[in-house]
Amino acid sequence: MNVAIPMNKAGGAPRSSCLPRATRFKRTFSPAAIASVAAVLGAIGALALILAPTSSPILILAFVILPLISWSVVTRNITTAFVFTTIGEMYSANNGAWLSIGPLSIRWILIFTTIAVNLTIRIWILRPVAHKIIVGRSSHAIAVLFFGAFFPIVLYAIAMIGTNNTSTAAFQSLGFMLVLLFYFPLRHALQANPQQLVAFLIGLSISLALFMLSMSIGPIAVRQQIIAIVFPDTSFGDTITGITRAMPACIVLMFFPVLVSIFEMTRANGIFRKVAFAAAALFFMLPMTVTFLTGTLIAVLFMLLVSGCLLVVRPMSRRYGMRIIAGTFVLAVTLFSAATVLTPDLLESKLFSRTGMLSSGMGEQDARRVSEWLVFNQDLETHFWLGNGAGATMSVDESGPESGHTVEMAGLMTFHLFGLLGCGAYLIGFVAFALHPLRLLRQRKSFDSAVVVALAFWATACTIVGAGMINPYLTTPYPALFVGLYLVWDERVLARSNG
Repeated sequence: MNVAIPMNKAGGAPRSSCLPRATRFKRTFSPAAIASVAAVLGAIGALALILAPTSSPILILAFVILPLISWSVVTRNITTAFVFTTIGEMYSANNGAWLSIGPLSIRWILIFTTIAVNLTIRIWILRPVAHKIIVGRSSHAIAVLFFGAFFPIVLYAIAMIGTNNTSTAAFQSLGFMLVLLFYFPLRHALQANPQQLVAFLIGLSISLALFMLSMSIGPIAVRQQIIAIVFPDTSFGDTITGITRAMPACIVLMFFPVLVSIFEMTRANGIFRKVAFAAAALFFMLPMTVTFLTGTLIAVLFMLLVSGCLLVVRPMSRRYGMRIIAGTFVLAVTLFSAATVLTPDLLESKLFSRTGMLSSGMGEQDARRVSEWLVFNQDLETHFWLGNGAGATMSVDESGPESGHTVEMAGLMTFHLFGLLGCGAYLIGFVAFALHPLRLLRQRKSFDSAVVVALAFWATACTIVGAGMINPYLTTPYPALFVGLYLVWDERVLARSNG
């Protein structure tokens, strides 16, 4: 994928004069090489997770030490190496609980360490030249600090003062907000070569897609071993065609390669390039297709329609928007046809039966979801404004096959914790983020690869939030990660190019 390189005002050479001297003359690896390294490191981590799931030294070597050394050599930048290592662990198909120090898992340790390393470098190493770096100024820093630091601190204080919730539980329930601070090291990582980051994400997505497919359609012995490690909940079972239904929350990481492939397909000129991008999109959708994850599939299709309509508004991108809308309907038919062959029982139970029950007024039949709606109704009466506080728990149905499940609908859980005021503040921030591409498209002269990547980051974040309202995705680190990626791309690439 060719990403627009930031240009100067005259459209000449890249604005290297605005970059630190250490980053101007480095030889960089090609995007294909970056993607290959990321895919190999992802595969090594997956194998370590399968073969030595309880060996912390081996997992630390596979997920931390080896990636950190590799990316330090490849990128020649310690902050970028920490960023890539941390994101690589997020793509590891587990929740990072294989190693914990106190209340923090290795994932949160990596996130906070990366933020601290970036802050230290900015303050103590680059401070003498920081005032000379024009591109170092952030147009989104205030919003990020508010939603990623100040407001979580307020919610934490409210929980400590007004409830009996433990401080550890309160901190953990606010973690998905604090990830937004990862925006700052992302800015540094994207400073030298934006193509590296995109290739890195595609490489990780390839290894993750193969790993998740092995959970569903691989050899039975392999499936059982993987699921026992990364998804211990065995109540989902198999479909009548023998496909395992379990799928971890990191399935939402497939949204980005799917969206960027479809957007690029609309720009491709030759038939072979169009077919290649279409095949890539279908490949990355396979993990959610073979298990027929209704919420995620509908969220992706809906966001494609929204993106298409957004592009139709502007004359310069209208034809691409029309292609995306048409492609969405073709994709929907393709997924429906695939489901009739791969998972006919899920198509019946999760789409036709549930839709029929809801439309007939019978309501939701999933005992777990019913119990969450009942708690939500109680919250409307007793904890409407401030919720139950950060760190509160939500009781779910413990009868039948749902026993032991965590909360399914993260949107209701968020309201349960923070009430109308807390959710309202973040809703305002999300609406502002959702409308941001309108300004972006007004300023652009063409629908180039830089806009494609930005729109894919934006649509991925919105899709995760939308799907996460009724699935356990909203309170993962992934929404804030892609919000940060979009904001950084807007600053580091779009604001410095002539597209």
